[in-house]
Amino acid sequence: INESVEEFSIHNNIILFGLKGIKNVGNGSALIIEDRKRRGRFTSLKDFIQRTHSKKDVTESLIESGAFDIFGKNRYAMTKVIEDLNKQSKKIEEKTLLYQELKKEVMELDAGTTKKKYSAKEEKSLRTKLKNAQKAKEVAEETFVSIQVPMLMENQKERLRKEKELLGVYVSAHPLDEYTTPEELKCTPIEDLTVGKKKHIFGIITNLNIRKRKSDKAPMAFFELEDQTGSVNVACFTKAYAAYGEYIHEDE
Repeated sequence: INESVEEFSIHNNIILFGLKGIKNVGNGSALIIEDRKRRGRFTSLKDFIQRTHSKKDVTESLIESGAFDIFGKNRYAMTKVIEDLNKQSKKIEEKTLLYQELKKEVMELDAGTTKKKYSAKEEKSLRTKLKNAQKAKEVAEETFVSIQVPMLMENQKERLRKEKELLGVYVSAHPLDEYTTPEELKCTPIEDLTVGKKKHIFGIITNLNIRKRKSDKAPMAFFELEDQTGSVNVACFTKAYAAYGEYIHEDE
C-alpha cells in the first residue's frame, strides 16, 4: 500500500503488483496514490481509512490481496473491522465539522466581527453547544482508536482463494505447497506435458463449469487444473463424470 503505483512496477529488484489491477480497486487507486504523495506513507489500516474514506469493497480487496500485510498478517481479521472503522471515521468527520463551525462562530463573537446579534441567553447556548461538540468529537476519536482487530483464526485455503480471485494469481503461497512435489507422487509437472502422451498430473481445480449433455441431460465437467508450474484445460465427459464427479469441486 505504500510502494505500489497504478501499474506494475519494479522496486528493489522485485515486481510490485499495480493497485489498479486489483479487482474492485481499479480507478480508485489514483486517489489512494495521490493522498500518499500529498500526505506521506500510510501508518496503519486506521490511518488509511481516515485519510482516504475508500469504500468498504475497495479496502477489503486491498487487504485480501495482501496490500496491508505490513500492518497485520491476519487478513481475515482485518476485514472484520472495516465496517466499524468506516462508520466511526464518518462520525469523526461529522463531529469535527460541527465543532469547527461552532468554534468559528464563537471566535467571531469574541473578536466582535460576527454579523449576527446574540442575546446573553443565545451566547450562553452557543458556548454550551461548542463545549458539547468538542466532547462529542473527542468521544468519537477515542472510540475509533479503541477499535481493535479481533483474534480470529484464518483459513489458509480461503486466504489463497481470495488472493487468486482478486489478483488472478497466487502470490504469497500456493495451495499445493502443503503437498509433496509432482515427481514424488510420480506425476508430471503441467509445464512438462507433451501432446500425444498419457501422463499422471495433479493440481487445483479452477474455473469449474458443469454442463449437461443435450440428449439425456447427463452431467459433464470442464475446468482448468493448475499446479505450481502451469495450468491445463480438462474435459471430463459423461462417463468419467459418472465415476469421478463426486471429487470434482472448485478449489479442490
